[in-house]
Amino acid sequence: MIKMGRHRIHLLYVYYLVVPLVSILAIIVSFFAVMPPREVVILAGPKEGYFATVATTISNELASFGISARIEHIEDTTHIIDRINGADMAGPHLGFVAQDLAAPPTDGVFSLGMISLEPLWLFSPANSDTRNIRDLKGKLVSIGPEGSGVRALSQRILSLYGIDETNTDFVDYGIMDSASALGEKRINAAFFLLPANTPVIEQLNSRADLQLIGIEEAEALSHKISHLERVVIPKGTFNVRNLRPPQDVETLALPVTVISSKGSGDTLSALVANILRENYAWETLFTKDYELPSFVYYELETHPAAVDLYDSGLPYWTKIFGKKYGLIISYAAHPIIFVFFTAVVMFGLVITYAEFIPILISVRDLFRR
Repeated sequence: MIKMGRHRIHLLYVYYLVVPLVSILAIIVSFFAVMPPREVVILAGPKEGYFATVATTISNELASFGISARIEHIEDTTHIIDRINGADMAGPHLGFVAQDLAAPPTDGVFSLGMISLEPLWLFSPANSDTRNIRDLKGKLVSIGPEGSGVRALSQRILSLYGIDETNTDFVDYGIMDSASALGEKRINAAFFLLPANTPVIEQLNSRADLQLIGIEEAEALSHKISHLERVVIPKGTFNVRNLRPPQDVETLALPVTVISSKGSGDTLSALVANILRENYAWETLFTKDYELPSFVYYELETHPAAVDLYDSGLPYWTKIFGKKYGLIISYAAHPIIFVFFTAVVMFGLVITYAEFIPILISVRDLFRR
């Protein structure tokens, strides 16, 4: 047997003691790296809006996984993406997008998928002379608060008809104030940007003293404004017996997409994506079962965890350890497998070349004793 010096013995200790410890450390680090945060901030719109409803659903579901979600209600919903994308945004954040993304930078944002289409609703008193969008010129119209999605979209559409602040009076009422003002006939018309199953939209459509006004040029407008889609509200959607609305109504709709900050992590993003899949994959007025969530904003980078979950479902480990810890194990397994594979290869090299390298012969003989 070849005699080894003390320094070679030390090298053996390094190889057979330190390397396993480093491997174990790598495994521990990989688990901590994919652990979801304890708290997340959700930037939503007004409390009576659709974003807030979805945010509450996400918050309640995350609470069951020990994750606290703090909802911030803001009126300027078109700037949610800017706040999440901003460099001053600390910690994991979730938010919503339902707007034209031609201008804002989106490098710091992931898309978790579209969950709904928000139609643009235009209501006016039933006994008024307003019959189409052109008739709004010169009247008092609620277009939503400054910075809101409904204001941005309605102003852009109205401008294509030559209607603006120079020839029409705009007021910045919120959702509930607009609904009240319509009922009290304090305004001539009001725009809303909400899904069809929102309570305020159902209430407005059920009132005989109000009329839903369509946008006859919806198809043409959908080609002029990014991400807009022509939709039809079918006759009798809200009340078949009383025919509300009394005829098919054309309008435009924007996709609602949930977004996350780049620092949200794989596990949190996958948990949120699964919440969206479980709550918003069912048939709506404009979509069939399992058409949603989907990805429509090409300007946004899709989160790989969300894509994998929508394509393949939850990983196998969630059946054994539950959703949260199953996802953690699944995402941590990638570096663990790499470390294990590396260790196997190194051990194989030791066995293979032991006959040619004297010190490795000594290593082999040492462990045979």
